[in-house]
Amino acid sequence: MKVGIVTFIDYSNYGNRLQNYALQEYLRMHGFETETILNEKYEDYKYTEEYSKKILIHWIKSIIKYCYGLIMPRQKSFICNIFDDNLKKQRKTKNINFTNKYIKETKYVVREGFPHKRQLNQYDYLIAGSDQIWNPCMGAATDFFFLQNVPKEKRISFSASVGLVEIPKKRKEQWIKYINDMKYISVRERAAQKLINELTNKKATVLLDPTMIIERRVWDKLINSKSFAYANKRYIVTYILGKISNSEEEELQEIGRMLNAKIIRLNDRRYPKEFTADVIDFLQLITNARLVITDSFHACVFSILYYKQFYVLQRQGPYNNIYSRIEELLANFHLENHAVMSIHEVYMSMLNLNERKVECITDKEINEINHILEKERRNADMYINIL
Repeated sequence: MKVGIVTFIDYSNYGNRLQNYALQEYLRMHGFETETILNEKYEDYKYTEEYSKKILIHWIKSIIKYCYGLIMPRQKSFICNIFDDNLKKQRKTKNINFTNKYIKETKYVVREGFPHKRQLNQYDYLIAGSDQIWNPCMGAATDFFFLQNVPKEKRISFSASVGLVEIPKKRKEQWIKYINDMKYISVRERAAQKLINELTNKKATVLLDPTMIIERRVWDKLINSKSFAYANKRYIVTYILGKISNSEEEELQEIGRMLNAKIIRLNDRRYPKEFTADVIDFLQLITNARLVITDSFHACVFSILYYKQFYVLQRQGPYNNIYSRIEELLANFHLENHAVMSIHEVYMSMLNLNERKVECITDKEINEINHILEKERRNADMYINIL
């Protein structure tokens, strides 16, 4: 059976590349021939009015801080970022190389607003997932991401993410229609399952993100596919997409001194080598770290899969409304104690932990993780076997 995967195509985003690869490999393990459908989002759908205002306010504040010289070295404004685009291009180029090697993509590109029936009808099914493809505030929840270009009997979702607890009023009617037009629905969050049930009375299956559904040996193979620059070195990884304060930066450095560990900042433009890391570098750094501090969903995922001690910050900035997916991930694995509001909380936790506890999560947590993963992988197998 031939399947087309419908998801975001974002070569600069580690999580996007990892979930795309994971879903492809999972489907192949179940005997499907797969390829990911290249697509361009229709820009008119990019943001709701409310979300656009949050983005605008965020950038206005950044520009004001820049003009008055108040901005922190790592918190560069929109103006600064224009000059730093070269670093993002380098990361993107490396991840395109990863994609070319490991992910099969179509030779054609689907554009929103065009039917592309001839190309899409070649598939037995289109599978939408995972990522936040049904979040109307993230340039998604359009005809394409709800598979409107193919007959209803071919429309399947796999761990699709909504990332919201409610749908914006202006998009709700259309969103409900999209859901009603799906044949089989699985989502990543229980909040999305509840939302779908309340709005449509349809039942959706909740599945883990595909990065957790495939066996760890698949990731081990990728991680071991190239040499690791920090092998046998003590380091802390931060992968922070939001902002941290000046005092938190000082406390972060103190945490490094307490653990006698180098701090590797994966999303800090002051450190070009780390900022331009590719997908496999990202995996290697997370899975070999002494400690992970992040506000990223997929950094949490791989910290859990590899039993890393980690702390999750609630992201500061205009994107706070997507934190619910991280809360649910932690709740699924009974790891809510790893959520903190700030790096100051991490610092205080470090003062009260001994060295062993810092370097790995507890045996009880590891046993719980393995038990839940085994159960959730069986659930995914049951779902995919309906096809």
